[in-house]
Amino acid sequence: MTPAFVAAVVDALLPGDSGGPSGEPALPRGSAAGIDIGVLAHVHRVVFDAIAKQSGGSAVFAATVEPARIAAIQAIERTMPEKFRALWSTLLADYYESAPVLTAMGWRSDPPQPQGHNMPVDDRAMAERLNRVRRRSKLWRDP
Repeated sequence: MTPAFVAAVVDALLPGDSGGPSGEPALPRGSAAGIDIGVLAHVHRVVFDAIAKQSGGSAVFAATVEPARIAAIQAIERTMPEKFRALWSTLLADYYESAPVLTAMGWRSDPPQPQGHNMPVDDRAMAERLNRVRRRSKLWRDP
């Protein structure tokens, strides 16, 4: 199983897009999102092997047109739904947690801590609740 084959499978499942009409950044293809496709291929090898076999080999799949790729993947989805669903779940989680995808969707890609999240300053009710917490003494003991 070659990296080109695994990337072709991932890209058939997650083709990305070209961006929105008002200039939003494009969602990257699955293979360009920073997903470790080597680990993905190792963990879900049974599904990737089945897709290669269905299409006549990994080189054939990588070289074929998109409709043929999709047909081969759909055939495997029908024959081994549980294993395909596991691959799909892993792939979606990795894709939508990747920095390029988060950035394309306009979300922060850095961790929320230690900076936290920005909060609106004009929310008086929230500001009062936070001030009550700040005035409280600490609720834990130092070691």
